Amino acid sequence: MRQIGNTLNEIDDMIIQGYNERSRIQDRMFDSYSRAVRGVDLYNDPGSSAAVELPTGFDRAWSDGNRYIISDDPLYDPNSDQNLRSNNWQQLKRLDR
Repeated sequence: MRQIGNTLNEIDDMIIQGYNERSRIQDRMFDSYSRAVRGVDLYNDPGSSAAVELPTGFDRAWSDGNRYIISDDPLYDPNSDQNLRSNNWQQLKRLDR
């Protein structure tokens, strides 16, 4: 009887593990769909170690800790832009690619 009980517990654990994994996958799919509908991409901001959503359609994004810049120009570097007050711009890494 003890062996049957152990086997049933293992089966229950497998069922719960499968349910949890399917839930994680569905959550990721919904988040991706939601960002696509809203027109945003997810980036990691190294200055705050937080994820931030910025408008989609741009190849690059930077942050100075307070503001964000997005651009398609592969040569643009906000640290060399004399019109900006900060020279502490860090490039953000896109998370959803």
